[in-house]
Amino acid sequence: MAEALLRQAARGEGLPIEVASAGTAANPGLPAAEHAITVMQERGADLAGHHAQSLTAEVIAAQDLVLTMTRRHAEEAKRLAPAQASKIFTFSDYVGSNRADIPDPFFGPLEGYRSTATVLQELVQALVVKLKGETGGAGA
Repeated sequence: MAEALLRQAARGEGLPIEVASAGTAANPGLPAAEHAITVMQERGADLAGHHAQSLTAEVIAAQDLVLTMTRRHAEEAKRLAPAQASKIFTFSDYVGSNRADIPDPFFGPLEGYRSTATVLQELVQALVVKLKGETGGAGA
């Protein structure tokens, strides 16, 4: 959901960034959860073509920035790619939020996905503001 929301926001703001997601416990190739697809459709974002990929050292090395949902995920990413640790942050920490870990709604009810999407939307908005500042307002 974070990938879809960030891609949507970046496109809307004209930010020239690429967005991808990967999971520490992903089952590569599986589609997004049905509830995630539903919640993203409600927000005008598309997850229908999404397929999971695992977080690997190679995936991390290919990115300029890696944002994780939890501190445990950040620790795992740094363990996978210790030389890349300087570009790995929790989403909340990177945008300066005092939020704790972002809850994972997987296998939960639809309302849990909606709640997580609301948290992600807030963080994505903060990230877009930060990225626009770092790029000098590119596309604004």
